[in-house]
Amino acid sequence: MATSSKVAARERARAARLRIDRDRAERDRRVEEAAASYFLVVEKRDELDRRAGQSVDELLDLGLAQRRIAELLDVDAREVRRLRSIARPNTDGVRPPGDDGSNDVADVHQP
Repeated sequence: MATSSKVAARERARAARLRIDRDRAERDRRVEEAAASYFLVVEKRDELDRRAGQSVDELLDLGLAQRRIAELLDVDAREVRRLRSIARPNTDGVRPPGDDGSNDVADVHQP
């Protein structure tokens, strides 16, 4: 009888472990799906930011000052600078004139 109880206990333990493993596998699958969704959205967002930055660049090329662009697009000047930096990445490590790295850089582009 003791052997029968041990076998039954092991079977119950095994069934519990298998249930927990299934639950864990399902949770892991859902975590991976959520992470993959995040990466897809970020990729799309980055592309949209790049395109928005190109639009900001076009407005600058048309002679609008950054402050005027911010007003026109209903965003703050920081967003204009952020989008501009995405469209025109500074690859040489040198900051543009007037850019000391702070968020309150004066508008340096004049029409």
